[in-house]
Amino acid sequence: DSNKLTGIVVYSSVDNDGKFSCSNESFNKLHQLAQWTLNSNLYSIPTDCPAREKCGWLGDAHSIAKMSIYNHGMESFFTKYLNDIRSSSKRVEETYSYKAWNIHEPGIKPKGIPFMIAPGKREYGIASPDWGTAVVQLPWDLYLYYGQKEALKEFYPDMKRWVLYVNGLAKDHLVNYGLGDWCPPGRIVPIEPPIPLSSTAFHYLDLTIMKNVATILGFEKDAIQFDEELKKVKTAFQHTFYDPQMKTFGGQTANAMALDMGLVPVGDEEAVSDQIVKLSKDSLQGFLNTGIFGLSRIFNALSQYGNEKGAYDIITKKGYNSFDYMWSQYHATTLWEILPVDSFYLKGGDKGDERSHNHPMQGGYDQWFYNNVLGIRPEAEAPGFKKIHLEPEMIGQLNWAKGSYHSVYGTIESAWSRKGDSLTWSVVIPANTSATLYIPTRSKQVYESGRPVSKLREVCFIGDRNGKMVYQVGSGTYFFSVKLD
Repeated sequence: DSNKLTGIVVYSSVDNDGKFSCSNESFNKLHQLAQWTLNSNLYSIPTDCPAREKCGWLGDAHSIAKMSIYNHGMESFFTKYLNDIRSSSKRVEETYSYKAWNIHEPGIKPKGIPFMIAPGKREYGIASPDWGTAVVQLPWDLYLYYGQKEALKEFYPDMKRWVLYVNGLAKDHLVNYGLGDWCPPGRIVPIEPPIPLSSTAFHYLDLTIMKNVATILGFEKDAIQFDEELKKVKTAFQHTFYDPQMKTFGGQTANAMALDMGLVPVGDEEAVSDQIVKLSKDSLQGFLNTGIFGLSRIFNALSQYGNEKGAYDIITKKGYNSFDYMWSQYHATTLWEILPVDSFYLKGGDKGDERSHNHPMQGGYDQWFYNNVLGIRPEAEAPGFKKIHLEPEMIGQLNWAKGSYHSVYGTIESAWSRKGDSLTWSVVIPANTSATLYIPTRSKQVYESGRPVSKLREVCFIGDRNGKMVYQVGSGTYFFSVKLD
């Protein structure tokens, strides 16, 4: 009797901090899949899957950190997980390190350097540069999204130890070890980019974070040293991997990572973003071939640099090589370890029956719905959303989007709607915060609740940046309207 059977969804006690919906059902479906997959894997640690391994892989954790934060209250959860990493890192152990995904080299794990997995029974090799970066990224995320300066103080020794360790692995400022952009569509093993590119990009990100953290904490000598090294890494990265004639670092993930981490030569950002679209159209049947590192960054790399339509086309594509294939043909309700975007599994590819059908590492893209489509982003100069960056995108592709994020100061809301050349945008700014708003028009005829903003003291015009009118506002509820260009 089905009336006597009740299902209860259980996961760690984290608040539901985020809401998102929009006018396109493919967007909404992808958001729902990411949420369900995340909720299935929050059991004291960020597990990789609920059925097979149930392990806290560090690479999985940093790939979904931001999307987890936008959806749930993760401050205590990630603080606890960082302590798990620290606890299991204390042991000195004979194990192995990764030169590549299938090449293991015997070695001794130094004290304080993490395993690939934390915590638990299956501590698995010395953390590779592209997995262990979680030790640096997670404390920074706690600071950026929750204002947790205490996390920076507490974990600074662990962060510094890790970055110096990876620096010691580098040759000519390039880091040649790692697993790479794990699990692109159709396979476990990465297609691109070369492991030295992705691992070096993560090292550059870590150095950038460490320079910022050392400055915040007043460790001036450390900040100078990190700054000197990150400049050398950037020079080596661009010299080795960038094609200045074609304006590309190679594949989609390579270009997306370079854009996300500030490794693109100044002025070439839009051209590099264009190459992501070109690859999609020319080689990938209008889709993508990114693994977990690229998938969490590709839509930011498109929409923030003039390629909103490219992002929309990839997400809404149907048939073979599409996200739609996951639910229209495989009836997926969660994200699989390898996304089922064609008949690969039906043909018996890569031991499909043995693969997980619930793997949150593939859900990193979900942050984009919040920080780009809704436009809700933190500002590093005033973390924890003390100062809020509001810059919605996809306005030319979607009819409307609405949602919210519950910050430590209160709920931030963003809801916009486009009809023809008219845009309305309502925002809620919590008490004791301020916001910088980027309105996508060159027109200065912007209205708030029917009043010209030029006559309102509470809405301060800052300037025109990249064709967007920029305003500063304090806490409150605002209703903006404008004619688009």
